[in-house]
Parts: sequence; C-alpha cells; structure tokens
Amino acid sequence: MKNKPSYELIEKAVSGDEEAISRILKIYEPYINTLASQTLFDKEGNEYMGVNVDLKEYLTSKLLNVVNRYILM
Repeated sequence: MKNKPSYELIEKAVSGDEEAISRILKIYEPYINTLASQTLFDKEGNEYMGVNVDLKEYLTSKLLNVVNRYILM
C-alpha cells in the first residue's frame, strides 16, 4: 500500500473525528476493491473482473468496526 494513514490521522479517527474516518476509508478503498475483486459473469455467461459490492461493503464495515472499537475504549 503506497498511501498509509499517518499516526495523527488514526489518532483523530479513533477519537471520533468523522472527517478522519472518511479519509481512512478513502485511503483503504483501493485495497478493499482489490480484495473484493472477483471473476463475475453476465447474463450470456461471459466472464469479466468486477468488484463484488456485497464483499466490499462487508470489508468496509469490518474496517469501521475496528475504528469504532477503539472509539468506545
């Protein structure tokens, strides 16, 4: 990952700063898209690479859960 969140950004996110949380999500979005990429098929059976939206939402929610867990501490 080329663009990593700074310590200060993480610190702001875990203290509840919504803008910092949004910036962290934006930083990790390309990585999440890569993890959620799958071979998909259209109605005619042609295969293509695409992002599984359900998996992307799941991974994003897991990242938010980690941030929220530290907010509650």
